[in-house]
Amino acid sequence: MIRKKMMEGDSANISREELAKSIIPNARAMVPNEVREEMMLRVREVLEAPVAAPNDKEQNSDGGIV
Repeated sequence: MIRKKMMEGDSANISREELAKSIIPNARAMVPNEVREEMMLRVREVLEAPVAAPNDKEQNSDGGIV
């Protein structure tokens, strides 16, 4: 997909932003719905997980801080 876009235009003058803008919609469309749903579940799990307070330090088995 990227090679095709590079060959279509003047690849010497295309910026990364322009290249990304042209390929992202097609790349997103290629991701199967099953994969999207699985990723959304994983993101939701992370966002809903409790967050440790900044001062909470975990200790490993020898008493050192992780």
